[in-house]
Amino acid sequence: MEWTEKAKSFLPNKEYRYLSPVVLVRNSDEKVTQLHSVALTNTSAISGMKPIINSLSIPTEQTKHASDETQAHYLKMLNISKQDFDKYKNVL
Repeated sequence: MEWTEKAKSFLPNKEYRYLSPVVLVRNSDEKVTQLHSVALTNTSAISGMKPIINSLSIPTEQTKHASDETQAHYLKMLNISKQDFDKYKNVL
């Protein structure tokens, strides 16, 4: 990913701290079927969204566990099963 110089200043200044996903939803059961795109935003429209965190540190078991919990939280908010995410994560 490449950022413009202006965009590079937004992240450390915490001006854009959230993700804004665009998902496709099946009408019949309102299940998310596809992640179309994700953008950075300064205001989250998703209740309970945690700010993104940039770090160069190597994950420890404690941070990996926290990361797994965060991922589970987002998948639940987006109504995506862990199995579906694991199946399609490399396709996106």
